Amino acid sequence: MDKREAEENTSNTTSSKTNKSKDQHVPELKVDEEEAEQEIPELKIEESKEESESELTKKQIVNHYRKAESAIKQWGEDDGYVRAGSNGPGQGWYVYPNGYDGDVRRPRVLARDYDKLLNGAAKGVRSIYATINFLDPKKRFVQKKKSTEVWKKEEENDNPVQGNPLPEYSDIEFMTLFSDVDLKSEIKPRREEEGIKRTVGKSIEIYVGEFEKLAPNSVNVLDSGGGFYPFIHHDVTKPIGEEFDGGKRGRIFDELTDRFNEKLEEIWETVQEEVPEASSVLDPDMLNNKNRLMKVPLSIHKELDEILDSGTKSP
Repeated sequence: MDKREAEENTSNTTSSKTNKSKDQHVPELKVDEEEAEQEIPELKIEESKEESESELTKKQIVNHYRKAESAIKQWGEDDGYVRAGSNGPGQGWYVYPNGYDGDVRRPRVLARDYDKLLNGAAKGVRSIYATINFLDPKKRFVQKKKSTEVWKKEEENDNPVQGNPLPEYSDIEFMTLFSDVDLKSEIKPRREEEGIKRTVGKSIEIYVGEFEKLAPNSVNVLDSGGGFYPFIHHDVTKPIGEEFDGGKRGRIFDELTDRFNEKLEEIWETVQEEVPEASSVLDPDMLNNKNRLMKVPLSIHKELDEILDSGTKSP
């Protein structure tokens, strides 16, 4: 899947068409969300016998995210700007303040809607994700549909709403640049083998070295248990949002992600040349774009009982 296809898939999962205008802002709508949003009930986890005997129960997942709440929320905010949140691809983007039958929706925000995301984890999704880009919540990314429209087409005569309230490139304030380098599925059960660890370690060194050529002193790596996330801190891109607005800002962020994706392809070629066994061990994702999702630090892996951290361990 290339960058444009990914943008179309992540931008609007509820309509048949995608709003492709990069400079269009969602008009501000006055919505009293304090009154409209329903209070989230206290989570009640009833474990079956089968769940209680598993390696990681739903209750343990919830307890982990409660302990990690402060750190995750802090990661999702910077200087008043925020990351949108999700439970992962295909798990939905939006909050419907008046319920699914209402006429308004907005993106989930990682910090503000943490309980909703935790609720999703409690239902078995396990992971929490956020966008690599930050948005300005004052711009109010809210969408209102007409009475003749539906959020999602269920029947042949339904008229689905067009567009979405997600940020365009011109709305990005700053962003993390990263690569999700996964272990191949058949390798994950063998991830503790010394040979696999050596291959991963050598590969990480190359990624870090190449990233540091682009942004010295701004590179970090997180271990997901099933792979690793090398990334460049979002502070590096703050000058773009500070110096440019509208179309110029949008074109710069669009071009930046294109060029960074090309760089990731070059780095992967270097890894395969210098660590030949890497091609049979690693499966890197080389895609950055607006509203790209990444697991948040301290997120639990969707399948493995591991967390995304600098030193991976079970919750």
